[in-house]
Amino acid sequence: MDAAKAHVIKGLREAREDLMAIKPADLTHAVLSERLGKYNEFLYQANRVGGVFSNTYGHALQGFENAPLEVIGDLRAKVVGFLDESVKAIDSTQIVESVLETLIKRIADQKLAALLVEFNSIKDMAPNSAADIFRTIVMLVIQERAKQTAPTSTLATKVDLQLDPMISEALRTNLFDGGEAKFLKLFQPSGKAVFDNVVHKAGANAMVDKAYLNSMVEPLCKLLATIAK
Repeated sequence: MDAAKAHVIKGLREAREDLMAIKPADLTHAVLSERLGKYNEFLYQANRVGGVFSNTYGHALQGFENAPLEVIGDLRAKVVGFLDESVKAIDSTQIVESVLETLIKRIADQKLAALLVEFNSIKDMAPNSAADIFRTIVMLVIQERAKQTAPTSTLATKVDLQLDPMISEALRTNLFDGGEAKFLKLFQPSGKAVFDNVVHKAGANAMVDKAYLNSMVEPLCKLLATIAK
């Protein structure tokens, strides 16, 4: 969930709980207004992310300052209804992102980010083309990790990228922790051959299965998480 929307929804739910916690003996227009006022920040923020307009709450209470208890009770229910409506409206605008989509936004290297976007957009429709991009992504992830942890190393300063030597060097120097290093080992040697065949060999057997490619996304995300900002 978008962090801003999650923050607003949390605040609106807290406001709802606080209003409903007012005991009947304490429920007056002044108390209701004061309690709601504690959450003005969230009511205003809700305007920006798809919720009920903040002035709606004030209009609902306006003119009932001296109303009897039963009327104030109805006003509270009305205000709580606005809060519920806001939460529902904001929540309905949420676009559930995949882990990969979330991580792409946190990748500083422009080329790597661009290739990740392209890979994600075609991996289901054109898995063989995506597999070719995937090879380059792995190399760029290794280099970006090296830039962050060992900026003067060969991996960090390399201009001519080659998958085999880069993986070997990354494993030899413990560039990644054990869990992430397991992903690199998937390319040595049989895993690597699956992607190499797409680029270098002819025939129907030299193709990547979509399911196999998708199975590599989760371990890729584990590597991306180590370089995400």
